[in-house]
Amino acid sequence: MRIPQPLPDELRGRSFTLPEQRAAGIPEHRAWNSDLHVASRGIRVPWGQEQDLAHTARLLTGMSEGALCCRETAALLWGWVTSR
Repeated sequence: MRIPQPLPDELRGRSFTLPEQRAAGIPEHRAWNSDLHVASRGIRVPWGQEQDLAHTARLLTGMSEGALCCRETAALLWGWVTSR
């Protein structure tokens, strides 16, 4: 098994979209390496990295026009509850 090339600093340790990956000049096939997990269509997350909920929500809702967070996720984002 090949060891994946490190991601550039602007993407390292955080989830990102495939358009962000392309803008960073990373080849398409890099999104399928074993160090990244497919969180949703068009979004990759590094394995074992804690992700900020607000950042993840922005990525997910940005993938589809009119998408939004609701229920527990919205409550967490607005600070109405402290844990899931």
